[in-house]
Amino acid sequence: MSTSSPTTRARIRRATKADIEELSHVLARSYARDPFDNWVKGAKFMLSSANTKDPQEVKALEHMRYFQWSLARLFLFCGQIDVVVVPIEGREKIVAVTCWVEPGKTADPSPLSLLRMRIFRVWRAWGFKPLKRMLNDFIPRTDKVKKDAFRARGKELKDAWYLGMVATDPDHEGRGYTSMMVKARFKSIGSTPIQLEASNAKARDIYAHYGFQLVEPVLMGVGKVDSDGVIAHGEKATGVPTFVMIKWH
Repeated sequence: MSTSSPTTRARIRRATKADIEELSHVLARSYARDPFDNWVKGAKFMLSSANTKDPQEVKALEHMRYFQWSLARLFLFCGQIDVVVVPIEGREKIVAVTCWVEPGKTADPSPLSLLRMRIFRVWRAWGFKPLKRMLNDFIPRTDKVKKDAFRARGKELKDAWYLGMVATDPDHEGRGYTSMMVKARFKSIGSTPIQLEASNAKARDIYAHYGFQLVEPVLMGVGKVDSDGVIAHGEKATGVPTFVMIKWH
């Protein structure tokens, strides 16, 4: 798969295992200030920028890269990763990413896939709690909402595509790269439903523009984190919503 934009030198191609380091950098930079990811990792502060020079924040961004490396490896195993590449300084650089899982497959990690994901780097950086948050809280709660929504229409969740991650390097936002990839996929997917979780309100609104319908917001970390996903207490600990959405076609 390789699709070029007629108006720029950007093109879409399928990512391979050889891209994983670059993928991890783009994903980490894109999700550096994401409230949901802050909740997952147990963040004590919000990063100021993906281009930060602060030593503590640089270290936090590198730890985020470990996590995103593991997720990229998971999607390379169980799904398909599309990337937009543009020529920069004499080579094609990845600037945007979408991760897809086809019907009949799942992105829920098995014990074997956890080993392949080199999750031990994430454990060393963040401890075991992030994995527990994903496996014991996020996945079962969002899956229940999705399964109920599909069941109400006489359909099954396993028969839908899953759009697992969408990311653009902050230095390359606003150039339509996500739209390029999503619209290209829509053409190949046809009328098959697509399901996802939007990790913030901005993403929710963008997906709504593409025809996704909000099923239900699921609050994570209530009583433990604030709206930025940072550890908090009392009235500030409102939690962070993740928005379950489906494009029924």
